[in-house]
Amino acid sequence: MGLIVLVEAQHLCLSMRGVKKRGCIVKTTIIKGCLKNDKNLLDLFYRELEVSSVREGRE
Repeated sequence: MGLIVLVEAQHLCLSMRGVKKRGCIVKTTIIKGCLKNDKNLLDLFYRELEVSSVREGRE
């Protein structure tokens, strides 16, 4: 069993106080279990994310 969690969010502190750049996006990922060492599944996961981002117009 394994788990991948990817969180993507707009970082308002960076947008408003820090670098003052709009749309600062912060991403964090955690990988647990059997997925941690399975390069093929990790590659598939990240390819699927790229495809869905393009479909949604985020890239």
